[in-house]
Amino acid sequence: MCSGGQCSNCGAVGYVERHHTIFRSQASYMKFIPCNTVLLCVECHRGSERGVHHNKKVDLKLKLQLQNKLFGMFSDKFIKGEEIQEKLKCTKIDSTLILKKLTMYRQGYEREQLIRRLLGGRLYWVNTMLIKLN
Repeated sequence: MCSGGQCSNCGAVGYVERHHTIFRSQASYMKFIPCNTVLLCVECHRGSERGVHHNKKVDLKLKLQLQNKLFGMFSDKFIKGEEIQEKLKCTKIDSTLILKKLTMYRQGYEREQLIRRLLGGRLYWVNTMLIKLN
Protein backbone atom coordinates (compact mmCIF):
# COMPACT_ATOMS: atom_id res chain seq x y z
CA MET A 1 0.00 0.00 0.00
CA CYS A 2 1.36 3.35 -0.99
CA SER A 3 0.31 6.79 -2.08
CA GLY A 4 1.28 8.35 -5.36
CA GLY A 5 0.99 5.19 -7.45
CA GLN A 6 -1.12 4.51 -10.52
CA CYS A 7 -3.82 1.85 -10.74
CA SER A 8 -2.92 -0.69 -13.44
CA ASN A 9 -6.61 -1.34 -14.13
CA CYS A 10 -8.29 2.09 -14.40
CA GLY A 11 -5.27 4.42 -14.44
CA ALA A 12 -6.31 6.40 -11.35
CA VAL A 13 -3.41 8.14 -9.59
CA GLY A 14 -3.18 8.23 -5.80
CA TYR A 15 -3.42 5.64 -3.06
CA VAL A 16 -2.87 2.13 -4.44
CA GLU A 17 -2.69 -1.35 -2.98
CA ARG A 18 -0.60 -4.33 -4.05
CA HIS A 19 -2.73 -7.13 -5.47
CA HIS A 20 -1.55 -10.72 -6.05
CA THR A 21 -2.81 -11.68 -9.52
CA ILE A 22 -2.53 -15.36 -8.67
CA PHE A 23 -4.11 -15.43 -5.24
CA ARG A 24 -2.08 -16.85 -2.38
CA SER A 25 -4.82 -19.47 -1.95
CA GLN A 26 -4.19 -20.58 -5.57
CA ALA A 27 -0.39 -20.70 -5.35
CA SER A 28 1.24 -19.65 -2.09
CA TYR A 29 4.70 -20.02 -3.69
CA MET A 30 3.88 -16.98 -5.89
CA LYS A 31 3.52 -14.65 -2.89
CA PHE A 32 6.93 -13.00 -3.27
CA ILE A 33 7.26 -13.14 -7.08
CA PRO A 34 7.32 -9.52 -8.34
CA CYS A 35 5.55 -10.15 -11.66
CA ASN A 36 2.60 -11.62 -9.74
CA THR A 37 1.69 -8.28 -8.19
CA VAL A 38 -0.01 -5.24 -9.66
CA LEU A 39 -0.94 -1.90 -8.11
CA LEU A 40 -4.68 -1.23 -7.89
CA CYS A 41 -6.70 1.65 -6.47
CA VAL A 42 -8.99 0.73 -3.59
CA GLU A 43 -12.07 0.59 -5.86
CA CYS A 44 -10.38 -1.75 -8.40
CA HIS A 45 -8.92 -3.88 -5.62
CA ARG A 46 -11.71 -4.23 -3.08
CA GLY A 47 -14.64 -2.32 -4.57
CA SER A 48 -18.02 -4.01 -4.80
CA GLU A 49 -18.51 -3.79 -8.58
CA ARG A 50 -15.14 -2.99 -10.14
CA GLY A 51 -13.02 -4.72 -7.53
CA VAL A 52 -10.96 -7.68 -8.69
CA HIS A 53 -12.05 -9.73 -5.68
CA HIS A 54 -15.71 -9.31 -6.67
CA ASN A 55 -15.50 -9.08 -10.46
CA LYS A 56 -14.47 -12.21 -12.37
CA LYS A 57 -13.91 -10.23 -15.60
CA VAL A 58 -11.29 -7.99 -13.98
CA ASP A 59 -9.69 -11.02 -12.31
CA LEU A 60 -9.51 -12.88 -15.64
CA LYS A 61 -8.12 -9.79 -17.39
CA LEU A 62 -5.25 -9.55 -14.89
CA LYS A 63 -4.57 -13.30 -15.05
CA LEU A 64 -4.44 -13.19 -18.87
CA GLN A 65 -2.05 -10.23 -18.71
CA LEU A 66 0.23 -12.20 -16.37
CA GLN A 67 -0.02 -15.30 -18.57
CA ASN A 68 0.95 -13.30 -21.65
CA LYS A 69 3.83 -11.71 -19.75
CA LEU A 70 5.09 -15.15 -18.68
CA PHE A 71 4.88 -16.57 -22.23
CA GLY A 72 6.90 -13.55 -23.37
CA MET A 73 9.38 -13.89 -20.53
CA PHE A 74 9.97 -17.59 -21.19
CA SER A 75 10.19 -17.97 -24.97
CA ASP A 76 12.29 -21.15 -25.20
CA LYS A 77 10.68 -24.61 -25.07
CA PHE A 78 12.91 -25.57 -22.12
CA ILE A 79 14.24 -23.29 -19.38
CA LYS A 80 17.05 -23.92 -16.89
CA GLY A 81 16.40 -23.42 -13.17
CA GLU A 82 18.89 -20.56 -12.86
CA GLU A 83 17.23 -18.69 -15.73
CA ILE A 84 13.81 -19.13 -14.09
CA GLN A 85 15.10 -17.71 -10.82
CA GLU A 86 16.77 -14.80 -12.64
CA LYS A 87 13.76 -13.90 -14.80
CA LEU A 88 11.29 -14.18 -11.93
CA LYS A 89 13.62 -12.12 -9.70
CA CYS A 90 13.06 -14.54 -6.84
CA THR A 91 15.11 -16.22 -4.16
CA LYS A 92 16.51 -19.75 -4.41
CA ILE A 93 13.93 -20.87 -1.82
CA ASP A 94 11.06 -19.44 -3.87
CA SER A 95 12.34 -21.02 -7.09
CA THR A 96 12.71 -24.37 -5.29
CA LEU A 97 9.07 -24.18 -4.16
CA ILE A 98 7.95 -23.38 -7.70
CA LEU A 99 10.02 -26.11 -9.36
CA LYS A 100 9.59 -28.95 -6.86
CA LYS A 101 6.50 -30.42 -8.59
CA LEU A 102 7.80 -29.99 -12.14
CA THR A 103 9.63 -32.59 -14.20
CA MET A 104 13.26 -31.71 -14.87
CA TYR A 105 14.31 -32.80 -18.35
CA ARG A 106 17.89 -32.88 -19.63
CA GLN A 107 17.23 -29.58 -21.46
CA GLY A 108 15.55 -27.93 -18.43
CA TYR A 109 11.97 -27.37 -17.36
CA GLU A 110 9.27 -27.45 -20.02
CA ARG A 111 7.86 -23.98 -20.74
CA GLU A 112 4.12 -24.76 -20.66
CA GLN A 113 4.41 -26.83 -17.45
CA LEU A 114 6.33 -23.99 -15.80
CA ILE A 115 3.82 -21.33 -16.81
CA ARG A 116 0.89 -23.52 -15.76
CA ARG A 117 2.57 -23.94 -12.35
CA LEU A 118 3.19 -20.19 -12.05
CA LEU A 119 -0.49 -19.57 -12.78
CA GLY A 120 -1.64 -21.84 -9.96
CA GLY A 121 -2.06 -25.00 -11.99
CA ARG A 122 -3.97 -23.77 -15.02
CA LEU A 123 -3.76 -21.81 -18.25
CA TYR A 124 -6.43 -19.27 -19.07
CA TRP A 125 -8.54 -19.53 -22.20
CA VAL A 126 -10.80 -17.13 -24.09
CA ASN A 127 -13.23 -18.20 -26.82
CA THR A 128 -11.80 -21.76 -26.77
CA MET A 129 -8.37 -20.46 -27.82
CA LEU A 130 -5.37 -20.23 -25.51
CA ILE A 131 -4.32 -16.59 -25.30
CA LYS A 132 -0.58 -16.31 -25.89
CA LEU A 133 0.63 -12.91 -27.02
CA ASN A 134 4.35 -12.74 -27.64
